[in-house]
Amino acid sequence: MSREKFIKQAATFFGAGEVEGMPGTIGTLAAIPLYILISMFQYLPIFKDEFGTTTIYYYNFYFIFLAVFFVFAVYIAGEAEKLYREKDCQKIVIDEVLGFLTTMFLIKFNVITIIMGFLFFRLFDIIKIYPINKAQDVEGGVGVVLDDFIAGIFANIMVAILSMVIGI
Repeated sequence: MSREKFIKQAATFFGAGEVEGMPGTIGTLAAIPLYILISMFQYLPIFKDEFGTTTIYYYNFYFIFLAVFFVFAVYIAGEAEKLYREKDCQKIVIDEVLGFLTTMFLIKFNVITIIMGFLFFRLFDIIKIYPINKAQDVEGGVGVVLDDFIAGIFANIMVAILSMVIGI
């Protein structure tokens, strides 16, 4: 696979960004299987204590994955902008993937929280309240990724609060 093809595949998250009309929404939906895969790691014996409870090691693993994915997404988004010759091209959805994974960090894994995470992330990604809107002013891959990362943080807080309120 050529470098250009790899960058386009990663940037569009294996073609999800190529869908016409709602690439951000489709990109976020495409992130859900990756989140489920990462979440399955918490059930491995290496991430359990003697009582069967998920340990801090799983959360450390998720955090490190998120940090590495952030750096990877910044690089890919920056290179993809050059290939597409367009600032924050809608086809680039690796930033939505990062935003959704950020939304779900430290959130209990279940269908309800996944739905809440999807809805809150899309809400914050679309309305772009301050400081999300200012993050888009940053140039290059950082600017592409940063607004979605911040939207993910806002959505994470909302999911955590709502999860506590409804008791899940």
